[in-house]
Amino acid sequence: MTFPTPYTFVALQILTAAQLNAIQANISGLIALAVYGKELKLEDSIPPLSDLQSAPIDVAESSGSAPNPAWRRMPLDDTTDEGRQWDFVLERVYGVSPTLKVHYYMAGANTSKTVCFACRIMAVSDGDASVTAKNFDAVNSVTVTVPAAAGTEDVATITLTNNDSMAAGDRITLVLYRDVSEDDAVGDCVVTKVELQFSPA
Repeated sequence: MTFPTPYTFVALQILTAAQLNAIQANISGLIALAVYGKELKLEDSIPPLSDLQSAPIDVAESSGSAPNPAWRRMPLDDTTDEGRQWDFVLERVYGVSPTLKVHYYMAGANTSKTVCFACRIMAVSDGDASVTAKNFDAVNSVTVTVPAAAGTEDVATITLTNNDSMAAGDRITLVLYRDVSEDDAVGDCVVTKVELQFSPA
């Protein structure tokens, strides 16, 4: 039996267990270097019902030439703790090292001033009891020096060490707010995007 071009056959090589283990280790190493991102959309957020002032969500438009780009934003006041929360199922590929990326700019000019972002997490797993009385885990926060010029985009990173032992498939409630007692920047801190990042399993 003959086969016409372009069929080309090569000899198959049977790999040893050691070779297969080495391949698996290399793949695992590459996965460990990967970062998965999940956008927490501002329009999907819900207002806190108590203990925290609800931040508004509105739409801003560029002052550049037409057609002007527009974007959703969450302005956070400089005198009152304001924020929003998100409720979602944590991706099945969740692994380790969760962080929260907060994209923002300041509404006014600030020189050598700081803003403090705070985040708390509640995780509910299958079989958890008393879920209607759950509490958030301890706070995670980061204090960053804001850009001096108004309207300059910056990205802050909150390391989510206190994450209520969240695991893939858990129902998560995440709250993000500005802790004004820990910062001195003047004017609204305008959040434009929020992203949960982690290394996949």
